[in-house]
Amino acid sequence: MMFKSLFHRSNPLTRHPTRRPFKEFYSEWFKTLKHTLLPLLRRSLSSDSCSATTLLSKHVEMIHQHFQLYYDALDNAASNDVAQLLFPEWRGSCEKPFLWLGDVHPYLFAKLIRQFLDDPDDEIDDNCNVVHFGDISSILNENWHVVNAWNSPSKVLITRIDEIERGLRLIVPALVVRAREAQGALVAKIGEEWGKNEGEKGLVVKAVEVNMEEMVSVFVDANRIRRSVLSEIISVTSVYQAAFFLEGLAQFLVGFGDKKLVSEFKRCKFPVDS
Repeated sequence: MMFKSLFHRSNPLTRHPTRRPFKEFYSEWFKTLKHTLLPLLRRSLSSDSCSATTLLSKHVEMIHQHFQLYYDALDNAASNDVAQLLFPEWRGSCEKPFLWLGDVHPYLFAKLIRQFLDDPDDEIDDNCNVVHFGDISSILNENWHVVNAWNSPSKVLITRIDEIERGLRLIVPALVVRAREAQGALVAKIGEEWGKNEGEKGLVVKAVEVNMEEMVSVFVDANRIRRSVLSEIISVTSVYQAAFFLEGLAQFLVGFGDKKLVSEFKRCKFPVDS
């Protein structure tokens, strides 16, 4: 808690009386995603009208832009007050295990799209390449493009997802090292100067001020990775694939606020090895 308060003090912009906490922006952003954009996307996915594809494309772009708005707000919040993002007390208990440098880990995007690509429920016959979905009558009542969205994904898509995953395996550890080194430099500086005449608290504040720029840079770079991975996935998927991917991502985030899930999470007891 001491370091959190020091991060707040190190940036005079955080004391501006009209600057609202990021959690307020997130609350409004989340409500729009849950109550407006996600239902619109689902309705357009289930529509069988002639204009269904055009409408779906519009709603996919709306959700994509909603996430881009969120990332822009994250960058601005980090430059103004990185503490509220690095120490997010306002995040839910289910949410926190998935956070990496202030927001969901970019691996989540790759894992979600991989789940669609590797879905074991879609069994393909090697002889005729027909997907068996069970009762054929259900297919007749569905939009054919929706039903077959993930049937035989393109080589371009598979190759790009492989490249994204390889890139994350290189970039994420490097950024973790930067964050660790920034923290280490801060601790070393405090340890070196601790106990000098100007006072412990003043030394700590000064060290944090020097360290702030690098911490903000690390956070913004982490956010840039999240933004890039999401945009890359959208760019190589069809409109139906992108719709299912974004629906899954949105539902995952919405799930963090599910009261039953939160209650079960709080009751869960993890065994501790002796």
